[in-house]
Parts: sequence; C-alpha cells; structure tokens
Amino acid sequence: MAEKRFGSITYKTDALPAREALKLWYRLIKALGPAVERLPEIFAGLSSGDEAAKAKANASAIAAIMSILNGMDEDRMMALLDDILAAAMLKRPSGSWDKLEVEDFEAKLSDVFPVAAWIVREQFGDFFSGLLKARDRGATAPA
Repeated sequence: MAEKRFGSITYKTDALPAREALKLWYRLIKALGPAVERLPEIFAGLSSGDEAAKAKANASAIAAIMSILNGMDEDRMMALLDDILAAAMLKRPSGSWDKLEVEDFEAKLSDVFPVAAWIVREQFGDFFSGLLKARDRGATAPA
C-alpha cells in the first residue's frame, strides 16, 4: 500500500482486512467524539498536490491522534496505539520487515505520533475522502 521514511527508518503499511479496518475505524471515531468534525481538515490535503495543504493536513492529523489518545486512560490509549502501530511494519537494517510495536520508538519517541498519524491516514484516507465527496455532493445537490 504505502512506504514512508521517518528519519532513518522506513515504515510500510498494507490495507488491513475489512473487519479489522472497520473495528479500528470505529474505535478511532468513538475516541474522537465531538472532535470528529476535524476529520475533513485532517484528510483534506491527502489528494492535494499543494505541499502547504499536505503539511497542514499532516500537522492536523498528528494533533488529532494526540488528542484522541490524550482523552483516554493509559491502558485504553496504549491498546489503541498498539493496534494502530500493528497495521504497519518497519524495515530493519538487515533489510527484513518486522511488525511495528511501541518499543520500536525507544530511541526516537518523538516519531511515534507522526508515524501513527501516517498509518491512520494511509489506512482510512480513501474511505474518508469518499465520505467527504459524498457529503459535498449532497450539500450542493438541488433541493
């Protein structure tokens, strides 16, 4: 599906099976609560060729992930973060790919939220972009 480099480490994520993806999406939406209104801003820059829009969407995605996790008790937060990270792999110096875990960020803890936000955007960007388009068509449709 997608690969991205954060610092010196390359990560990749493949599409989750539908059941797993929907469960994770539900948990994210439930955790967002009223902040769900920020989702258009988070995903707006995905298809844009504009680097400023992409940077703004990326910053919003990181802030939203932090906001979601901050609103939870630590056990629920770690369980959700573990599930988000489990949707990706990291490339070891040997060239092999391993499942991504929180412990992989011990040397670079500051990357955990940007990587988690990237995983969420890769996993759910097309799904949410489709919802935005449907919403926008409905808003502009004649009465």
